[in-house]
Amino acid sequence: MSGSTGFRKIPAYLAVVFIALLTALASRDAATARDLRVLTSFPDYFTKPFVEDFSKKYPAINVTILNKNTVASVKEILLDNPRGFDLFWSSSPEAFSLLEKSGKLGPRTSGGTDGATYADFALSGVGWCWLESFDGRPPATWNDLLDRRFQDKVAMSHPARSGSTHMLLEVILQDRGWDRGWQYILELSGNLKTITARSFSVIEGLKRGRFDIGLSIDFLALTEAGDGVRFRYGQPVMMAPARIAVLKEGPAQEEARLFIDHLLGKPSQELLTRSDIRRIPVDAAVRERSLDLLPREVQAALKFSWSTYDPDLAETRYLAVNDLFDIFITRNLVQRRNLLRRLDQLSREVPSDLVPTLIKIKKKLNQLPVSEIDAVRSEQARKVQSDGGTTVSGAAKEWSPATWRLAAKEQLADVDRLLSELEENVRNAVSLHD
Repeated sequence: MSGSTGFRKIPAYLAVVFIALLTALASRDAATARDLRVLTSFPDYFTKPFVEDFSKKYPAINVTILNKNTVASVKEILLDNPRGFDLFWSSSPEAFSLLEKSGKLGPRTSGGTDGATYADFALSGVGWCWLESFDGRPPATWNDLLDRRFQDKVAMSHPARSGSTHMLLEVILQDRGWDRGWQYILELSGNLKTITARSFSVIEGLKRGRFDIGLSIDFLALTEAGDGVRFRYGQPVMMAPARIAVLKEGPAQEEARLFIDHLLGKPSQELLTRSDIRRIPVDAAVRERSLDLLPREVQAALKFSWSTYDPDLAETRYLAVNDLFDIFITRNLVQRRNLLRRLDQLSREVPSDLVPTLIKIKKKLNQLPVSEIDAVRSEQARKVQSDGGTTVSGAAKEWSPATWRLAAKEQLADVDRLLSELEENVRNAVSLHD
């Protein structure tokens, strides 16, 4: 027919039916779409590839990621997870031990018959980083970081805001023991230029030239290798597991388990070895294929676990370690640093007969006046109080941060007084000699 397009016009009533059908299908898809909410301390560049792969496999599951530091995340979960997150994903293994003991993790499998909650998906180690343009020889050991040539050149993040830094402190404490470990940490504070708010800020500050050496976890530093960042593992190398877990209060637990299964699958485990992610897979076969990319000391640590990181031990004093660092270092960093430098100056001036006095003062300044058992008791007392009970006993006040703050103030005042006396004695000795 002349002018005909070859198509017949659809009757109006059929168009209405067609539109209604499309609307119904859209409504059905919206009803079957599921949400998965993930709380993580990992940055977007790390989580994005895994989320994208998961979404391709499960397009009906909408994944939402919220980045929050580990300590703040743990506090939120302990408050019964008010925002309804389904998964917790972090590098801090002790955080999962704490949450498990607090009953905040859901079963790893649908039946929960195996009793498992969290899953290890990668391994990490700690150490320090610097730029390849570093002037001079970078530190080769933990003890090298105490050298006076690194004064005002070292930075680290606050353990109460960074799960990886908390783990770094625990590596030192577990390797050296409580007393000697804190002695090292307190002495190291003399070389600190700053304490950053987040672990990511250490790498950023290093690249901007704010300081020369940053204490860090491996994957944060190694992914910046293209920008001239170099990293060295502290020895002995303790490889700690990064973990992921279903949250008990989360509404999408089955979807959360699907995500964990996906993360533990070979494609995701292989993704961990990418140069822009740089994590060590837990899958032995995948790890073996990428073993040559790892430093020799890490290969040895993976094969011979003579020095194993203990997350359960770290959990018993989790909040106490953060508080002690805050009270004895962060809040008094300038004063403590100045006292350590006065000691350093006197070490070059003091007559031999006054050396024993100098050693006693230094020991007093670098000694934490809180025992390991008191730190654990503090943790236990807080748990009783958070559960609605009273303090463990009347002596619990001796284990409290308020008591520790007073002890820190008295310690610094005593050392300042003793140093002033020693400085006066040195001046008198020099005058007599002249």
